[in-house]
Amino acid sequence: MSFQGDSDDHDSKRFIFNAKRDLEDPNFKFTLNMIFSSSKEFKWAVEVRAVMMKKDIKFKKNGSRRERAICNVSSCKRFIYASKANEDEPFMIKTIALIIHMANKEKTKPLTLDLWLRNMKMSS
Repeated sequence: MSFQGDSDDHDSKRFIFNAKRDLEDPNFKFTLNMIFSSSKEFKWAVEVRAVMMKKDIKFKKNGSRRERAICNVSSCKRFIYASKANEDEPFMIKTIALIIHMANKEKTKPLTLDLWLRNMKMSS
């Protein structure tokens, strides 16, 4: 991840998402204030990471300047939210909630690469 910001000001630290580097890293994690070039890139990155991690996610409709991805298990409260407040601000992760669900309580159909690719072709 690229790094921007003054080392003395922790709140100003921002990481710029780089698909080639970040998604090839098995230890990659989304972070608060991570910057994306657009909502489309954010959504794509979350979908790719979900397939890699064998997680079933869905996106809630939030308008053109906001995106929220949530776990598709009804008892799970995991989500990631990114937005762009105005034209001058980059598209950035604002909230990450990683409340873990009990996988053995509810069986889920994992989002497989084949299913994800079919969904991508249908939405194109």
